[in-house]
Amino acid sequence: MKRWLALIAATGVIAIGLVITVHNVPQAATSQDTAVAAALMGLSTDDPDAFATPGTLDGQIELVIAVQAVVLAAAPLDEGLPLGEPRELAQLVEAGKGLCYDRSRAIETILRLYGLEMRHVAIYSTAETGSAIRSLLTPGIASHAVSEVKTAAGWLAIDSNAPWIGLTADGQVIDTGALHDRPDLAWDPRVAAPPNGIFSEGFTLVYGLYSRHGRFYAPFNAIPDYNIAELTHNLTALVN
Repeated sequence: MKRWLALIAATGVIAIGLVITVHNVPQAATSQDTAVAAALMGLSTDDPDAFATPGTLDGQIELVIAVQAVVLAAAPLDEGLPLGEPRELAQLVEAGKGLCYDRSRAIETILRLYGLEMRHVAIYSTAETGSAIRSLLTPGIASHAVSEVKTAAGWLAIDSNAPWIGLTADGQVIDTGALHDRPDLAWDPRVAAPPNGIFSEGFTLVYGLYSRHGRFYAPFNAIPDYNIAELTHNLTALVN
């Protein structure tokens, strides 16, 4: 009996592990996405140093601005890519369209090729619900998706719909969460747009959550799309 219980328990653990692994959104770029990224950035894939990591904060910020600009230009039409189909950088560029969650993924893909650490940020308004949990569980609640890149000075927020990044007028680098307490910050002259309107009201954020419905990335079912490594950043945010 004990042997059967142990076998059932082991099978359950393996099954859970497989489910978690299968639904984990990959971070690595495909060869197709690498080629598309190189073309967008005017690089040669034959050059081993094509995606060299900028060594200074200024270099990293200039790169972020450049990548954001090419993605916004590549997908100017505000229309999401089809559900239940691949939605990586190559598909975004081919379609010439996307919404915040599509463009943020594209920005993350390109900056990861440059060796920078990224995390995806899902934003949900709490203006109507007054509760982070209720907003996460409410279909159709106002939402947004942005990216954050780890720079030499810390995590920097990058918008996916407009040329805004979390760089203040006095040179501070800020992440998305900082907008909770500092909504009226002045921005660096290189920041060409204000923060998204969702940040002017109550909001909650989740690192590593790509969708609540599970139809953005394979296997395209009802289980949410997430990246396990990025989800751990939510624990760090709670501690801080």
